[in-house]
Order: sequence, then C-alpha cells, then structure tokens
Amino acid sequence: MIRKLSLFLSGLYDFTVSAEYSLSVVNILKEYPHTAKNVRMNGNGEYVFSVAALHKHTICDALDEAEVSYSISPLKGVPKYLLWLLCRPGILIGIVMMIALSYYSSQVIWGFDVVGNSTVSDDEILLLLDELGCGYGDYIPSLDLDLIHATFLARSEDIAWIAVNLKGNFARVEVMETEKAKDDGHEDGVYANITASEDGQIYLVKTVSGVSVAKAGTVVKKGELLISGVIDVREDRVRYEYAEGEVLAYVPRTIEVKIPFDYAEKAYTGEEKTEKSIKIFKKSINLSSKGGIEYTVYDKIIDDRQICLFGVFPLPVWITDTTYREYEYSSEKHSRAQIVSRAMTALRESLDDVLLDAELISNKVSYEITDDAFVIKYDMLCLADISKVSEFTVENYTP
Repeated sequence: MIRKLSLFLSGLYDFTVSAEYSLSVVNILKEYPHTAKNVRMNGNGEYVFSVAALHKHTICDALDEAEVSYSISPLKGVPKYLLWLLCRPGILIGIVMMIALSYYSSQVIWGFDVVGNSTVSDDEILLLLDELGCGYGDYIPSLDLDLIHATFLARSEDIAWIAVNLKGNFARVEVMETEKAKDDGHEDGVYANITASEDGQIYLVKTVSGVSVAKAGTVVKKGELLISGVIDVREDRVRYEYAEGEVLAYVPRTIEVKIPFDYAEKAYTGEEKTEKSIKIFKKSINLSSKGGIEYTVYDKIIDDRQICLFGVFPLPVWITDTTYREYEYSSEKHSRAQIVSRAMTALRESLDDVLLDAELISNKVSYEITDDAFVIKYDMLCLADISKVSEFTVENYTP
C-alpha cells in the first residue's frame, strides 16, 4: 500500500508489452529490480507494469535496446495534476487564493451573539466594539480583550460589565447593564406646576403630587394653572413640590383638509435601476457596472440581507440591493370622485394623529367648494389629558 502511494505521489507510467516479448521483459526487470511495480497481465494476454516517472527513460532505453515493442500510458499520479494546473494558471491562482482565504477567515471574527442586555440594543454594543477594533473581520490574534473591556466600560454609561468570549470564529458578548438610580429624576431646587396645554372644560383631575387648583366642570384656558407645586403650609410659609398628575378635559379640536382641483400627483414612470453589492466582513464590493443615476427624482429603496448557511448559521457576508425608482408629478384636473377620495384619505390620516392622545366624543363635518379647491372641515369634541409640566427653580430652599 505504501509503495503504491509513493508511486502515485511521484508519478508513474504504465508500460504494455506483448506476450511474445515475455522473456526479454523478465530479463530487463531482473536487471532493474526496483524500477517496475505491479507487474500483471491484462485481458489480451499482454504484460503490464508500472514504472516511476523518474525511471521511465531507463526502462525505455532497455526495451529499445532489446528491440521490444511496447506502448506507454500518459503520465499518472500527482505530477499529472500539477502539470494540468501549471497549464491553467487561473485555476492555480484561484486555489491558492482559496487556501489563503480559508486560513485568513479562520483567524477573524465571523459573527456575534450578545446576551444580558435589555435596554441597550445589540447594534449599540456591537458598534462600540467595532470602533474598538473588535468587529466583523477583525484579526483575532491581535485582539487585546482586557484593553477592549476596560475601554468599552470607560466609554459606555449604560454597561457595568462586559466580557467577549471567543469560540472559534464567533464571539459571545456578555454584558450587565447599569442600574439607574431610583429617584424622582428631578434636579435639586427644581419644582413644577401643571398647566393646561389647551383650552377645555375639566372632566377629572388626578393628583399625584402638588395640590389641585382646577375642579370638574371648570372651563380653563391654555396656560392656566391646574395643579400647583406651591403649597401653603402656614400664613408665612410654603412648601414646594414637583407637581404630577393627570387632568382630563373636554377639548374642541378642528381638522381642515383642502384639496386643489389641479393638485400634483406622484406617479411612478416604470423606470428603475437596481445596483447590487456584496460586503464580506468589512469590505464592500460593487457588483454592478459603474455609472450615475440618470433620473431627476426617484425613490431609493435599500434591501440589506445577511447570508445564512442552511438558513441557520449567519455568515459575515451581506448582499445589498439598492433600487432607484423614478417618478414624476403630474398636475392636471381631477374628477370629483378622485378629489373627494383624496380628501377623505387625508382626513383619516390627520384624524389618526389627532386622536393618538384623545378619545372622540362627538363630531361635526362640513364641506365647502371654493374656486380652486375642495375643503372638508371636521369639528370634534375630544376627551384628552391637557396637563403640561411647567418647571420652576427655587434657590436656597430646604424642604
């Protein structure tokens, strides 16, 4: 087995000789006992034996001298493939680059797993680590993890402890977040009143701290005091607090939507261009032909996705598709149905924004057609929290 392997590594030729020359072949092989291997007969009764590439000329000269007719197979074994590669330098360079890349990739970080964080996002943690030289594609042997840990903690106010544990090409980042001080969050000497953020009629006052000034049923104006942070203790003394609470009131609100008869409408032309790029570790490569975007106005849509092996194991490779979609504005007369539909859509969008912090109690809708537009006026009565914190500072005050 070892001899066959050695012969394959060094290269070999198969000699085929007719049976009529058997005696001459036996004498030659006796004369050169260590040159021929695996002597055998094929199905045609011919002698076949293998000779190392190094001894090919010796055996050829001996057979020629004995006037033996023979045939030789093409070169076999490892040298055959080496010669094939040498004749194809592109493939040889590709193999060398693949080997070099395999070695390099085994020495760099491929991926991260962040655990222990709840308020600080993975992206924030990984961004700071990347700035400190511990990111995708960074060379593992060059990492000084103790220095990275210390510098990270010095620059982050939200992380109290961090450990980067490397396992192969992947880094497991374990963190502990800082505990925020459990106080009221107010600076010393700063207090507050609650005032009205808009006009309304008081429905309910919920006081957490401070003293209520407004009462249910009272009509108040914007900026009027609702909950006071200044509390009378005696005739000659007051106590200051940071007033907190909720004041619900009935408030009037109005939405007005105006749609011109010849409004400009955005429409895609159907022309678009997509550029592809690939990012391996930190190196981005543009896969599309160079050239600018010839569109005057366009939407830019970016689709960035990370490649996962078998859909499970993330690789440090990202494919990005950037699509430029051309559009134009057309200004023309529209039908009554189109204008009304657009106005109702705009009204619904505005209504969603207005009612984010309020409950609709009643409403009244009116329509108006002017010389150049269609107008919807939407009057409503809402129940909303109109409390607004108004801070003030008191110096030299001791509670």
